[in-house]
Amino acid sequence: EPRTAIPTKRLEAIARLHEAKIPVGILVCPVIPGLTDHELPRIIKAARDAGAQFAGYNMLHLPYAVKDLFLDWLEAQFPLKRQKVESKIRSVRGGKLN
Repeated sequence: EPRTAIPTKRLEAIARLHEAKIPVGILVCPVIPGLTDHELPRIIKAARDAGAQFAGYNMLHLPYAVKDLFLDWLEAQFPLKRQKVESKIRSVRGGKLN
């Protein structure tokens, strides 16, 4: 995400909160099925190793004009994965992208 701390700094923050006995966890989002979902185990393990006690995630949803922007980006950046990614999103959203 723009203007946010890099992952190592986030893990350091988790560790410091854990050391201070403050409950801490992570939220990973958006998860893009078929594109970024394979990263979840590594992210969760790193957070757990740093002291996170819980984790959650939100899958990508594409409302209104965001849908077209995302699909155009996906086609430009990952043309061979576009159909798979779009199909996976639709499969968990009742055929929709939002």
